[in-house]
Amino acid sequence: MRYVSLSAELSGGGWPVGALIELLPQRFGNGELGLLQPALVSFGKRPIALIEPPHPLNGTGLASIGLPLGSIV
Repeated sequence: MRYVSLSAELSGGGWPVGALIELLPQRFGNGELGLLQPALVSFGKRPIALIEPPHPLNGTGLASIGLPLGSIV
């Protein structure tokens, strides 16, 4: 687990998998997807919807954290 202290504060011991998660950062580009990466990767090839991401998605960046590009909606 990459964020042990954060996961300890969340109910259920980490990001809920299979549920809607909304991030409301004060500044964008601070590694938001890195926080969600373990949960997102656990979906395998199932579709993942990223609704109104703050920046255009970068295919190379998504692939580098293990997200199959064909699963991103």
